[in-house]
Amino acid sequence: MFLNELKSNEKELFLKLCVHAANANGLFVGEEKEMIRAYCSEMQITMPSVIEQTGEEAIISDLKSASKKSKNIIILEILGLLQADNVVDEKERDFLKRVADGVGVDMDMVSSIENLLDEYKSVTRRIYEAIQA
Repeated sequence: MFLNELKSNEKELFLKLCVHAANANGLFVGEEKEMIRAYCSEMQITMPSVIEQTGEEAIISDLKSASKKSKNIIILEILGLLQADNVVDEKERDFLKRVADGVGVDMDMVSSIENLLDEYKSVTRRIYEAIQA
């Protein structure tokens, strides 16, 4: 939703972080792959055939200097990716916490973003149902 507001280097780091997020529970499912493709489209970058496997810690370290807004956007979009298969398991939650802690986003903000994302999905679903009637 807001990925176009990230700086070029933040987009690259975000994409690399997405690979780690998608693999957090050991299952890289089709919904996650589709979401990453959509992210690339939104960021107006070409989906690379191979994404360089940079270590999770290095990516997080590089994102520490990002603006608060960029960090919140990344948390929002990573959370959206983790929810792509409609299940956020404990390993994925641990990953999200590592990212949030590592870049300096407190868990209250993560919870707030998650609640707003749930509301957004609910409203979107209700709109879709309304136009189907």
